Amino acid sequence: MLIEVLDKNSNYSYVIKIYENLADKVAKVLPFNTKLNVWKEEVYFQTPIKLEGETGTYRIKLGEVYYWPPGKAFCLFYGISEPYTPVMLIGNFIGPLYYLRYVQDGDEAVVKLHSISNEYNELANALSKRGYDVASPLNGDVVALAASKNVREGLRLSFLIFKEPYGYHVESDAFFKYDFAYHTLRIVKRIKEEVALRTRYVRLDVNEDGYVVLTAGVRRLEELLEAIDELELNYPEVCTLLLQKI
Repeated sequence: MLIEVLDKNSNYSYVIKIYENLADKVAKVLPFNTKLNVWKEEVYFQTPIKLEGETGTYRIKLGEVYYWPPGKAFCLFYGISEPYTPVMLIGNFIGPLYYLRYVQDGDEAVVKLHSISNEYNELANALSKRGYDVASPLNGDVVALAASKNVREGLRLSFLIFKEPYGYHVESDAFFKYDFAYHTLRIVKRIKEEVALRTRYVRLDVNEDGYVVLTAGVRRLEELLEAIDELELNYPEVCTLLLQKI
């Protein structure tokens, strides 16, 4: 089951895939209003749901969604933060995590059932067959297609796809904030050249928010699927190269 958290203050939404064993409990309380809270590198919000009996953990994995029993809250982690008390694994976040950094503490939100926009049905079906979790969150004034899956042990690939007049634009989750420092310029130049040698569509790029990402621009659906294959192969390689450059 997919639920959507719509931030009323920013006009962005975030989609969570709730595990099937908890779907009925969550569905019974939808929709509900809540307030988004920011703590370290985590967004959490109170729910009317009381979950008990599940084993908690002190260690989280990026891309997974957790329940915090003392506050009856859903927790979305997007950095290196860890919980102070045990949390219960309840689902997966769909799409790039870096957008959660723009949530403001105290933003009003509504949590509701999510369904994929009709304009993305064909593409969503194609990505689902490739093992991706997919959703169509609100991204400012437009609806995008979000996709996520684990491509290696401990490595999560996520990206957004936007329909444009010229075709499609693909943008991965962010690697880091671009800072124009000389050391950063050297690393980016080297990785950009290596990506260009291995791909037809995918490029190392900077997005509109100033983050270093992988992007691709294509005209047709067939090219888009080829670009996603390239993204799946090259995203882990860029992560490895970045670690080697530190």
